[in-house]
Amino acid sequence: MRTALSLLLILLLSTLTSCSNWKPPKVAPEPPRIDCSERTPAEPLPPRPQLANLPAEPQDDPWWRAYVRRLTSVMAAHERRLLGVTEAELIKRAEVADCLDRERAAGRIR
Repeated sequence: MRTALSLLLILLLSTLTSCSNWKPPKVAPEPPRIDCSERTPAEPLPPRPQLANLPAEPQDDPWWRAYVRRLTSVMAAHERRLLGVTEAELIKRAEVADCLDRERAAGRIR
């Protein structure tokens, strides 16, 4: 009889201590979605310019001068387009950084 009471007392104590686990867990609120367009795809690089094939037979000096001028102008235009893509990416990164700084200052993100 005494053993049954001891076992009953142990059962009762273990049940009472486990009651604290019946509380539902607190669910942390989901953080707000912050959209600073950091996932915006980069601008595509401009295609590499196609240059004319060099002639098989020798050419005179004015022809070579015209060829070099044309080559220089094509490559300069290509470099300007590459510079524009690079500048657009730098501007996008600066805008994303500013947006994230504003959200941190508002306390919405850490």
